[in-house]
Amino acid sequence: VLSAALQRMQSAEFAGIPDARGVQRFSIDALEKSPTDDIATFAAAVNPDSRSLIDRAIKSADTGFRTAEISLVIEGVRHPKSPSVALRVFLNCRNPDLNTPLDDPTYVGTLAFFGADHAEHAHGTTYSLDVSGTLASTVRAGVYSAAAPIDVALVPVDLKNPRTKPAESIAKPGSVRLVGLGAAG
Repeated sequence: VLSAALQRMQSAEFAGIPDARGVQRFSIDALEKSPTDDIATFAAAVNPDSRSLIDRAIKSADTGFRTAEISLVIEGVRHPKSPSVALRVFLNCRNPDLNTPLDDPTYVGTLAFFGADHAEHAHGTTYSLDVSGTLASTVRAGVYSAAAPIDVALVPVDLKNPRTKPAESIAKPGSVRLVGLGAAG
């Protein structure tokens, strides 16, 4: 589910409404990289316009005074048949796999597909994760700097046995992108 701020931003973007309220925003598509071992990987190139907002989101996450937010939007995710299959999400993880600990600074969260037996949209489900804190953690750990591309890894996991690759594969999402929103600086 998209946050209210992201929904407002997207509505304005799609409607072609100019930024008249002092809001800085960006949307960067992450391009798919070569998948390995059923792990879907994507890379988002950071441009000068988005870099300042990413810097502010990282600083905001560290201070607790939020002036900017970076979200990872994963669209078109098809629900697996098994409710125990999920996706772990990592940013700039050197070797993401089932053994990457959940306290790793690159870990964003896990997408679980509860209610997968219910009807979903024809184009899959959209998930939005605030990654501002994860970006700040990766900077502190020395695995990311705000000018570098942001790599996204989606690692399938069987929640019944988290160290085992699920028998069922998960189709890659329709798109992955980074969306930034903040007060114009």
